[in-house]
Formats: sequence, C-alpha cells, structure tokens
Amino acid sequence: MPLTESQNHYADVNDDSSKYTPQERMEYEESLKNFRDWYSVITTAEKKGKAEGIAEGMQKGKAEGLAEGIQKGLAEGDRNRQISTARSLKSMGILSVSQIAEATGLTTDEIEAL
Repeated sequence: MPLTESQNHYADVNDDSSKYTPQERMEYEESLKNFRDWYSVITTAEKKGKAEGIAEGMQKGKAEGLAEGIQKGLAEGDRNRQISTARSLKSMGILSVSQIAEATGLTTDEIEAL
C-alpha cells in the first residue's frame, strides 16, 4: 500500500524556519531527501512489480487459451470425422445402424438423424 501524503511525516514544514539551528535544518533537509528517495524507490518497484505481474498473467492466459482452443478444435474435428464416416457407411447401405454406431462411436439416434 503506497504511502499517502497524510502519512508523510516528512512533509515540508511551513513553520518559521528561524526556530531551527542551521545544523537542525540541514539534518531535516537530509532526512527529507532520504525519505523522498526511499519513497521513489518503493513506488518504482511497486509499479514494476505490477507491470511484470500483468505481463505474466497475460502470457499465462494466452497459453491456456491456446491450449483450450486446440483441444476444442481437435474434439470438433474428431466429431466431424465420426459424422462423415457414419454418413458414408449409411449411404453404402451395407451395415446396420447399430453396426455403424459401434464403428463410429456415435449413438444410434445420431446415425438415424443423418
């Protein structure tokens, strides 16, 4: 969770700077610089981590989608081949519907509907 401005204990002081000694002011400025550097590093790392996570998620999603698409395509191709074979066998008129069903893996209802 990024640090908000209200949580910034090193916000610029609008008080009268005359109450600080030169040494205290220098220490304060150095502390403020260190805080801003640290905050910048953390913010940059957070942005980089998010970007890497998004890229990794997209890559994984594409790979999973491609694998799923290939599986569906193969299954559809097998189904089309079964139907085509059943139509051919049925048109030959040599085998019974139950024999065609056994040879193709389709149900007798599916073959009768062809």
